[in-house]
Amino acid sequence: MSGTVTKLGYPYGDDLSFRYVEITQKDYKYRLFYVNPTVAVGTEIKQGDIVGLSQDLDKRYKGIPNHIHFEILKDGRYVDPTPVLLVL
Repeated sequence: MSGTVTKLGYPYGDDLSFRYVEITQKDYKYRLFYVNPTVAVGTEIKQGDIVGLSQDLDKRYKGIPNHIHFEILKDGRYVDPTPVLLVL
């Protein structure tokens, strides 16, 4: 996806070691959780740019495989990310 980095956040209030990156494009917000950001707020990105590196989830969830949690919001409502992933 392309857009502007609008937030570098923390998914857990009790553990600031985990991060997420939010990218905004028109009416959409894309959130990538469990990444160490390599971009700053205000950065314009395009499809294929690296925005962060995967974090070690075993520190919080013993035995879970490392992965990136991906969310899409349109007009503030969660939508199914499958159509977007099929295009990528």
